[in-house]
Amino acid sequence: MSICQRKDGRFVVKFKDEAGRWRQKGFRDHGAAEAFEGENLYDNSENKRLTVAESIVLFLKNTRHCQQEKEAYALILRRMGDMLATKYVDSLDRRDLENFRLILKEEYGVAAPGINRAVKKLKAAFRWCASEDMLSTVPWDKYRPLPEPPHRHHCGDFSGFMKVYAVCNPALQWLIRTCLALCLRPGKEVSALRWGDVDLHHGKAHIWMPKVSRWKDVIAPGWWVEEARGRSEGKAPEDYVCLTLRGRPWHASFTTWYDTCRRVGMKHMPLYTVRHMAASLMLEAGADPAAVAAQLGHASVATTASFYTHAVAGSQERAAGKIPALPR
Repeated sequence: MSICQRKDGRFVVKFKDEAGRWRQKGFRDHGAAEAFEGENLYDNSENKRLTVAESIVLFLKNTRHCQQEKEAYALILRRMGDMLATKYVDSLDRRDLENFRLILKEEYGVAAPGINRAVKKLKAAFRWCASEDMLSTVPWDKYRPLPEPPHRHHCGDFSGFMKVYAVCNPALQWLIRTCLALCLRPGKEVSALRWGDVDLHHGKAHIWMPKVSRWKDVIAPGWWVEEARGRSEGKAPEDYVCLTLRGRPWHASFTTWYDTCRRVGMKHMPLYTVRHMAASLMLEAGADPAAVAAQLGHASVATTASFYTHAVAGSQERAAGKIPALPR
């Protein structure tokens, strides 16, 4: 239980109800809030300690997540077993972390990237519980993830992607075309994009990248600029570029895309594939890696080269072919 003061001056008490769910109650003065807290609506000593399973359930109930994310947490709970799932979070140590990693590796054949993702999801639940005063510390936070092999991105199954794209609703298709044209990450980069960020006269877009906390300037292809001109008519600078069929801003999880993938019987295909596809197609067409890096918003060409080695190698071969032969 905790007391905090809101901007309007009222005091809020957070507490657990009989079902174990976290609630809050507002009061006009601090004395009334303290009196309410002193009534011991729940036994703090008993409810203070959370098990791993309880922390995950509370995290999922009180925060927004797509169905895939919920299924991922359910899979983690099944794989870790009852012994670890029922253990108190505040008692987790390095040995528990290593046991969890060993279970994923030996029993389920999960590689280092998958193990790191599972641990990262658990830490996210623990951090939320700590932010809500349910935990005093976040276990495993000081331990580094397992080393991973370097990523090698590719444009994926283009025919499979087009199969899904063909049955997407018009609003989702426009969002996909925007991600492809502006090399956007499928998150806040596209869902928060507003018409004020786009300069259709010069064919440019000024994109905020939350992942790296900086801006990037993108040159938009002509076909996208022409379509955007028609869509921007009557729009204010603060209006969103991409909206759902109901005219609402997109949620960053884009569950509609994954629902469409399942509907056509396709294996899970991340929407991030669109960004990889844009980068690979540009490089394979002979574009300058430095220009591609600028479009993607990479800090250096080395980052682009390390991610898209296969495409850069093709560019090198074409570049080598342009060296003229000298007479013998």
